[in-house]
Amino acid sequence: MNWRRKLQLRFRALFQKRKLDAEVDEEMRLHIEMQTQENLDAGMNPEEARYAALRQFGWVESIKETCREQRGCVWIEGLARDLRYATRLFRKHPLSNSVIMMTIALLIGAVSVIYASLREQRARLLPFPEPERLVKLWRVGDTSIESLFPADLFQEYRSGLGSFAALGALEGRGPMTLTGEGEPVAYQATGVSASVLQLAGTPPLRGRLFDESDELPGADRVAIISEQVWRGKLGADEGIIGRTLLLNDKRYTVVAVMPEWMRVTHLNYVGDIWLPSRLAAEHRGVSLILVGRLKPTVTPAQAQAELDVIAPRLEEQHAPDQQERAVYPHGFKGARVTSLDKQLSSGSSGVTAGLILVWTFAGAIIGSVVGIACFNITNLLLARVSARSREIAIRLSLGAGPRSIVRQLIAETVVVSLAGGLLGLLAAFWFCDLLRFQRIDPRFDWRIYLIASAGAAALGALTGLLPAWRSSRTDLTEALKDGGQSVGGQRRHRLRNLLVSSEVAMASLLCVVAGVMIRAYLGLAWADPGFDPERLLIVTVQLRTDTYGEGENRLSYVERGLESLREMPGVETASVSADADWLSWAVSRTLTVFGTTETEDQTVNVPSSYVSHEFPVLFGMPVLRGRGLSANPAFAKEEALVNESLARKYFSGRDPVGHQISVGGKWQRATIVGVTRDRHLLASYQPVQPEVFLGLRHASYFSSVHFVVRTKAHANAMAKPICEVIARLDASQPVNQPVLVASLLDERTANRRGAVLLLAGLAAAGLFIALTGIYGIVAASVVERTPEVGIRIAVGAGRSEVLRLLLWQGAKLILIGAIPGILAGWFIMLGLPGAPGFGGDSVFDTLTGAGVILVIGSVGLLATFLPARRATKIDPMAALRYE
Repeated sequence: MNWRRKLQLRFRALFQKRKLDAEVDEEMRLHIEMQTQENLDAGMNPEEARYAALRQFGWVESIKETCREQRGCVWIEGLARDLRYATRLFRKHPLSNSVIMMTIALLIGAVSVIYASLREQRARLLPFPEPERLVKLWRVGDTSIESLFPADLFQEYRSGLGSFAALGALEGRGPMTLTGEGEPVAYQATGVSASVLQLAGTPPLRGRLFDESDELPGADRVAIISEQVWRGKLGADEGIIGRTLLLNDKRYTVVAVMPEWMRVTHLNYVGDIWLPSRLAAEHRGVSLILVGRLKPTVTPAQAQAELDVIAPRLEEQHAPDQQERAVYPHGFKGARVTSLDKQLSSGSSGVTAGLILVWTFAGAIIGSVVGIACFNITNLLLARVSARSREIAIRLSLGAGPRSIVRQLIAETVVVSLAGGLLGLLAAFWFCDLLRFQRIDPRFDWRIYLIASAGAAALGALTGLLPAWRSSRTDLTEALKDGGQSVGGQRRHRLRNLLVSSEVAMASLLCVVAGVMIRAYLGLAWADPGFDPERLLIVTVQLRTDTYGEGENRLSYVERGLESLREMPGVETASVSADADWLSWAVSRTLTVFGTTETEDQTVNVPSSYVSHEFPVLFGMPVLRGRGLSANPAFAKEEALVNESLARKYFSGRDPVGHQISVGGKWQRATIVGVTRDRHLLASYQPVQPEVFLGLRHASYFSSVHFVVRTKAHANAMAKPICEVIARLDASQPVNQPVLVASLLDERTANRRGAVLLLAGLAAAGLFIALTGIYGIVAASVVERTPEVGIRIAVGAGRSEVLRLLLWQGAKLILIGAIPGILAGWFIMLGLPGAPGFGGDSVFDTLTGAGVILVIGSVGLLATFLPARRATKIDPMAALRYE
């Protein structure tokens, strides 16, 4: 039947149902009848004559629209009927529905908590009205991107840009010491233009914000403090506004108190004191961060278009000073505008291979967990559809179309998935209560509810699509005949076997990752650091820039501190370092190694630290060749120590002792006097790197010093006396709380332990779900092959043979999935940056591989053995009667 005939039949049915003659006026009906008669006289059949007449008078399109509306109503009515039927069937399969609901609840709950936590973090860092209008400016050149602007460019941008409602600048002022209020305390200060706090749109708790008069040279010194300083240090003094504070021995008048949440934002970066920037009188060089608020009608693209016109001209007119030319020899050619929470870098034009590998690693972990869950749900639904094959065949034989069958089965799955999504949201609320104990307050709003509902419905539709499609292709003859459900074989369950093997592959990948991480964690936890962390104590002092601005003053303070510490009873030795991170690599600096090749010197970037002579030995790095740094700081200024890795990499087996190097420039050289053992990076997975240690006098500037003390007994007992000795060096100099190296190691190890336990938990959950699938496949096979097993036993097969037959069925599924999963996990872990540092020379050693294979094999065979053992107890006569 062609399309025109179908349409004519639909028109006739529609006219008979809706009585078109009663709806059109008499005159139009008369014209249609007359035209129909003329068409009949012309030789058309009655249906064609009627269709031609309707088309001539413009009724065909209106009838088509009516048919479309009617089909839409029929589809909606069918969907509603399917949903009602799915709701009634909800309690018919309690076990499988419970598994599906719990699986989806875990996925939805985890995604909801993560999304809510990310939203909370963004809201905490951008607690401003209309944060989408807050932007940040960047200087852009051919080879570099920089967030710092010189003062003259800021003035030009502020007066020349019309896209901004306000443009302000921030500058780092470093720590400022508050004295005269009990013990001296150092607080981080930030210089701001008056417009910065105004464009943020955050009113102070008390007082007023800065205005333009506060920026003028010669104006009174004023300051804004955070709520933490006001309540914690000043006792929430109600008369704080107008009170003077002694900051770096200068008096400042408090004009406002900012709310607690303004202390850590994208406009502050952990600051407690705000000072007005007086650029004309105080500022030189490149150190301003420019932020602005766009006008309500201006988009970021429009602001960028304006910058593309103005910024190149201003950069051409800008005359960089000597320091700027030294740091940025190639200069800048324009500016970029981004949202306040976005970071740009010189490598932002492309994605590094290491980052791609990290994304691949994270994607493999997340994809494996989600894939295992979805495949297991699909397997459950396939088993349910297989059990309902007779019901589906009856529906098809009675006239139900394949589309209606697919729609009904997907509706059933979506109903269960939505119930699981609701359960997941309830679980997410519970997880959020736990996170609040960790000072994380996830934010739930309508977006999360919408995402959770849509995600649950999408998971239900996705996992139910394949079983529904398979059910629509049911063989009616096979399904309706007696005993049809007993017909099994590989052809029937090929898809289910493939899904289970895929689950095993993803679970194997998770086991490989978890095994490598556990092995690496144990290697770090059991490693010998070469020193006793229980007897090491670190005290940090952030030197006041006004008192210790000169290098000799800083060095004098350090020498007096070391002398006082060494004279203390209970202290074995003391050292000092100008670099903060003692348990990972120090700051990388440019190193020039002279005379290592015949043609030219080598210039590389290596971690380097400025220390006193005892420091390497304190951290388990004895001198292997040569000697250590001189105890006399004046002599140590021209000396350097290198580790084994640097000597091996850049001296090609030659003795480096006596060679000259320079750090930071070729004008200041040092002679290598010894080679130390490579440092053991505790609580870090980073591989060993070349490293240099130089005398403290070699540093051109350092803002903080870190006293490292080794005590004769446990360091905890000496913490307070050591801090008191350091505090007596200068009563106006704040001293930070002491840090026990053992406690620091425990804290960092705990972070790694949490990640390892999370991966291990994911691997265990994935393996459990996958092996549940294997158990289900073998159990279903035992039920379907009951007649076959009975016949085998009846004709003389031993029960051990039946057991081997069914065990081999499960073992094949494990092998097909485990081998590619282990290989994929090995390749992913091998490609991660710094992978050799995970567990020795190889990221995936023999012991780890054997452990993963043993776990997967033993647990998989256990899941296969249980239903297979039940099959050996089948009574042959009962099995034959079952057939």
